[in-house]
Amino acid sequence: MQVRFINPRAELAAYIERFWVLESAAGLPAGKGNIVPPNGCAKLVIPVLNSIDSASSKGNGRSRPGELYFVGNQDSPTVLNSSGSRTVFVTIEFKPDGAFPLFGVPMHELANILCPVAGAFPDWGGAARTAVLDAERVDSKVDAIQQQLLKPTRRRTAGNPLVHYCVEALGRSSGLLPVAELARHTGYTGRYLEILFKQHVGMSPKALAGIFRFQRFHHLWAQGTPYEVVRTQLDSFYYDQAHFTREFKRLTGFPPRRYMREINSDFCRRIASR
Repeated sequence: MQVRFINPRAELAAYIERFWVLESAAGLPAGKGNIVPPNGCAKLVIPVLNSIDSASSKGNGRSRPGELYFVGNQDSPTVLNSSGSRTVFVTIEFKPDGAFPLFGVPMHELANILCPVAGAFPDWGGAARTAVLDAERVDSKVDAIQQQLLKPTRRRTAGNPLVHYCVEALGRSSGLLPVAELARHTGYTGRYLEILFKQHVGMSPKALAGIFRFQRFHHLWAQGTPYEVVRTQLDSFYYDQAHFTREFKRLTGFPPRRYMREINSDFCRRIASR
């Protein structure tokens, strides 16, 4: 299995968190190892060879070659699987506030769903799908989707500096900055920030902060850090061990000790450690 990371074009770098291509001669490993916890990023997925099955508490889906898919911001884990045949797919992960200015569709309308881009973005998706499918090689598809994201004809909305500031502040604090403190810093009410976040991010500031806090520890797992070492870093991030266990299980489906000792997906480790 190979995961190759792409540097997005300079004009798109402000919107994209990660851009990668997965190629595997034998698909994704079977079982529950391919757990993708929420990371605050909506995604654009291009299956090139083989279908990808996804399962979560919100429902099941299948991403098939010949289509482009948008995955809205998630608040629960997703398990990915495929058949054992050759598999290639391209994924763009947008920054938490990066998809809304590109597509102009309120992100709360697409949260926790997987849908073809023509359905999610009718004024852009059809042409983008055709351009990407007409490109024969994987690298040509990568170029094509970036060109489509830059097209001035798509529905485009200006990003919100206030939302961007709040997302960056929550990220820098690994989710520790209280929403009340964020409201005080910006001079806006927590309710107003929540309304903006629902539109631009697809979830509340509190929910995104919880994901950022969790991701700090999921990143340690991806780097192979033993659970015993992870436990020593909890005090500053969670009220107690029970709080950490509850949040970790909500976002992965497993208690932290079991997850860190038993779940060993090479694919997920490579993505999460980036």
